[in-house]
Amino acid sequence: MPTSRIPYTFPVRTVREAKAVIEPEFQPNLFDEQELYVNLDEIRDRSYLDKLYFALGYDRETESFESPAGCVKIIFSGHRGCGKSTELRRIYSTLNAPGRYFTVFIDLEQEVEVGSFQYADFFSLLIHKLIEGTARNKVKGGAGRLQALAEKLLGEKTEKTRSKKKKRSTEVEAGAEGGFKLFGFGGKASFKEVFSGENEISTTVRQEIKQNTLQLINELNVEMGDTRLNIQESGQGEDILFIIDGSEKIQSDVYEELFIKKANILSELDINMLMAVPISSYYQIEKAPNNFSTLYTVPMIKLEKNDLALELMKKIIGKRIEIPLFIEGDAMNTCIEYSGGCIRQLFQVVHTSLISSLGKKIEMTHVKEAIYERGKYLWEYLDNEHMKVLSEENYRPAERKVGELLYILILLKYNGKIKVNPLLASYPDFLEWKSKDK
Repeated sequence: MPTSRIPYTFPVRTVREAKAVIEPEFQPNLFDEQELYVNLDEIRDRSYLDKLYFALGYDRETESFESPAGCVKIIFSGHRGCGKSTELRRIYSTLNAPGRYFTVFIDLEQEVEVGSFQYADFFSLLIHKLIEGTARNKVKGGAGRLQALAEKLLGEKTEKTRSKKKKRSTEVEAGAEGGFKLFGFGGKASFKEVFSGENEISTTVRQEIKQNTLQLINELNVEMGDTRLNIQESGQGEDILFIIDGSEKIQSDVYEELFIKKANILSELDINMLMAVPISSYYQIEKAPNNFSTLYTVPMIKLEKNDLALELMKKIIGKRIEIPLFIEGDAMNTCIEYSGGCIRQLFQVVHTSLISSLGKKIEMTHVKEAIYERGKYLWEYLDNEHMKVLSEENYRPAERKVGELLYILILLKYNGKIKVNPLLASYPDFLEWKSKDK
């Protein structure tokens, strides 16, 4: 994702800034003092969120909390750009409290090199991030025992393990580049640097986990129990919760290994986890033999005959740019209409329209150019098997080709009903094909 080189004061008023802040990959902090977050509960079915909180022992109405009797594993999904990450951040801010959970938030895209991420790295990352969290929050005794477990994975591959007489550090160690170093041992490399490819350390750790997975799980569960007690005694939470986001770019075979082939191993972990997965993987997980009993998707926003939805979608853009300076009223409404209720797609259409206008005020002609361009992109993605799916209109989400179409946003799912993306549905070549296909 693009990194901001300058601080922004929202809503921005220059073309230079507008180009940056409406770029779909731009990821600002929605919950800081500039308050970019727009609450969409009124136009979404929020029952999924109430059920999710209930599964985790939290009652939103009374704000009461009771830790689950057993560890909860929740699969969380939705279309790209529907607001999954935003909802996970909101859940984190709600549940990360002394009387609720000691919550560890993991953004995979920030923590790992997604192209090199392997099944075994998932378990290493859980240990690493809990060590980091307990160290930073100065949980007494929190990191030491977990570091001992990490030493078993590392063998003799770090300065720390070679010097057995040194006292284990529970303080955050940062190098010149900053950031928490691998398992908190104060070496030169971060987790991301070590596991971005094959090297002596990553190979050793991965082999150890693959060869002794069940033993590792048993030992990790013991350490988790002790760490949980330390957290409770320090008054920083009643239980531990991992929230895992940033999953869209992780390779599909990693998901298949974690959540389908070896889902029983994941279920053995004595940890509460809320895990985001791409919508294409979600339906494969749902039909897997060792399926997870608790699965939720973020509902898409229905725009038809919904003035409040149009108002709130416009507000999302208006929080970032001064709308009257950059886009005419009818042009803005058309951008929203062709977003299909997907926030990411709304930014794509507005951003492409701004490029078409070359920085001038966006008019309807620029929006039509953007709609054509985005429709062409979706049309050219389709292969013959995709075309067959669209021709038959038998959209079964568990079918892999349907999953691909849902992932790329060619198909959009609205509380059970699946429709063709309006950008594709209006594209001339698609309309011509549809007319011949009848």
